[in-house]
Amino acid sequence: MVPAEEPEPDVIEQAARLRGMDRASLVVSAAMRDVSVEDFAREVIRKAAKRPPPLIDRRYIERARRNYRFSR
Repeated sequence: MVPAEEPEPDVIEQAARLRGMDRASLVVSAAMRDVSVEDFAREVIRKAAKRPPPLIDRRYIERARRNYRFSR
């Protein structure tokens, strides 16, 4: 006997729950990129799950700028 597969949650609904997204913006963004709404919603969910890049302290950048020397 084959176990019954659970239906996958609707990716459009999942993506619409993300901050700054709704169904209309998903549809418009997918149309602008000429991809299906489902594919675009999967990419939105995948990108939202990624960790943000590490922040570099502004003081570190300023100190590096001051100490930078051109090589001769």
